[in-house]
Amino acid sequence: NFVAEYEHITYEAATEKLADMLNIDVSTNAEYMRQRDLIQEYRHRVVTASRNLESNKELQDYLCKRKIGKDVAKLFHLGADKQASGSLVIPIYNVNDQPVAIAKRYFNAKYKYKNSKNSEVFDKSETLYGLNVSRKVGGGVLYLVENGDSIQSVDDLKGKTIYASGKGAAPEYALNSVLK
Repeated sequence: NFVAEYEHITYEAATEKLADMLNIDVSTNAEYMRQRDLIQEYRHRVVTASRNLESNKELQDYLCKRKIGKDVAKLFHLGADKQASGSLVIPIYNVNDQPVAIAKRYFNAKYKYKNSKNSEVFDKSETLYGLNVSRKVGGGVLYLVENGDSIQSVDDLKGKTIYASGKGAAPEYALNSVLK
């Protein structure tokens, strides 16, 4: 991550730059190449969907009603899928700021939300949505949502057992990655 952030390049480009410096040919690593190609495919889909949102008045109105401004939509790379009846595209990123999956918000379907299937680069149980953005703009602040007021800071979690439950709760893996 350091090289990617310092050089303002993608994580894949940083990986390949470091490998080249160490005289390692990553192009012969089939697993790496499959993962890189899958991430590039998701990146392309995210860029296309973001452009589609600019011309989708219905989705822009929906976001406005939800008080999601253009700046927030841009920050999270929200988009529109023309193939899926104008569904809202919600990219899911890993901790290295790589798009690894897409969630969609449907408006005229039997289900409201649908995620990409687990893959070589995405495991729903190990991915916390928005962590990449919070690391960039969070200013070191972590917001925990709970029923009550017993937790005021991360220090209040010391020695406590933490349970993640309910619909959409953060899995233990994701919670641990936030607390590191």
